Formats: sequence, structure tokens, C-alpha cells
Amino acid sequence: MKKQIILGLMAIGFITGCSTSRMDYSALPSPVRQTVHNTMRAYPDAKIVKVARETSDGCCIYRIEFCAAGTCGYTDLRVYADGRIVSS
Repeated sequence: MKKQIILGLMAIGFITGCSTSRMDYSALPSPVRQTVHNTMRAYPDAKIVKVARETSDGCCIYRIEFCAAGTCGYTDLRVYADGRIVSS
């Protein structure tokens, strides 16, 4: 019984602590678009696959997934609202 309660509380914490919503590239804040533009210059043939806004511990992070030749699968770029890249 204790195990079920603990697992339930952990699930609630995860759900409330982190949320994701899809969005359009044009809706990104200007500093985020500039960072994405500068980063993608290294991949001139890249195509943006997904743009999403995540909230984690009250902090807004924009996640941009793109596909480019020479990369294995998708490349994931995570950027704070002020344009700083989230470190890995």
C-alpha cells in the first residue's frame, strides 16, 4: 500500500512539475528565434520538425527539434526565453 501511495505522489509531482505544449515557430520570442537561427546556420539544409514550450520548475524552455543531413536522427535544441541555450 505504501508503495502505491509513493508512486501516486511521484506521478502527481511529475505531472505538475513539467508540462509541454506544441507551438508554431513564428510564436517563439525574438531572442529564441535568433538563437535557433544562429545555431541552424551550421546546418544549412536543416528542417524544423517540432517546436514546443516546456515548463519545468516554473522555468519556460523552448524545445526545437530539427533534422539535418549528417546528423543521426533529430537534433534537439533547448533554449530559455531570453535566448540562452540550456546546457546538457
